[in-house]
Amino acid sequence: MSFKEKMPKSPETEFEDSYLIEDIKETAEILQLIKRVLPMYAQQTSRVEFAERLRLVLETGMKENLRNSVKEARNRGVSPKAIVATILRGNIAGERLVAECIFRHSKGESISEVFQSTIESRERKTKKREVEPTTKKFKILWVDSMADYLEHLREQLEKQVGARIKFLKKGGKVLQILEKAAEKDTLPDIVISDIYIEEISGLGLAKDIRNHPDQRINSLSIYLFSVGSLTEEERNKASELGAAIVERVNITEELKRICETHKAENEKTVGQSKATT
Repeated sequence: MSFKEKMPKSPETEFEDSYLIEDIKETAEILQLIKRVLPMYAQQTSRVEFAERLRLVLETGMKENLRNSVKEARNRGVSPKAIVATILRGNIAGERLVAECIFRHSKGESISEVFQSTIESRERKTKKREVEPTTKKFKILWVDSMADYLEHLREQLEKQVGARIKFLKKGGKVLQILEKAAEKDTLPDIVISDIYIEEISGLGLAKDIRNHPDQRINSLSIYLFSVGSLTEEERNKASELGAAIVERVNITEELKRICETHKAENEKTVGQSKATT
């Protein structure tokens, strides 16, 4: 049974002329290539779920939204190989690996040679990253009564700020989270908190962090903010705790500036490390 015949058909989803692309023969060759790559890929990685997902795509057909995207791409003149590569390409490195294999094979290279050389290239890059110091991604723990809302803006905020952000709505579990992060060596670079959060105030949280016995935790950079104006007493307490005050209306720009400063300092450290080796 052909790939086209295996696809589920209904009045709502069936294409008028061709299910996937006009050249069914070329599509079949590409699909056979993917099937050949999958077992090799599964042997090289633990991401078996990726291979399983692609297998299901090939055997049971695509979901309606993907079919519509394919049809739209064909209408714009996108080539069959580019479409298949796009289907495979995603956030998982393995998907990009398979897509690269398909592309290079389409240029006349042996699929086994392509796959092996790509694997070796990735291994060399991995070893290089392990040996050489690298710039770490800036991490922010953000405690805010509006955390639920901010969570929906995470991707946008992370791009604007240039950092990975974890949001918390309440302050009661912050120390516990920091302690677990310290065990895994994944502590945030800064903690930023609303003054008026649930379970514990921002000032109370700052005090608990500063009094923590673990030096890695008590030395964290702390930033506090408020929707309203802070009193002179609150500002003085924050200063005593070594917590900087940032304005709520400019918080994104402030965090971006902090991240850029951190990045510059980290790159300087990496440069010094390379110079001494």
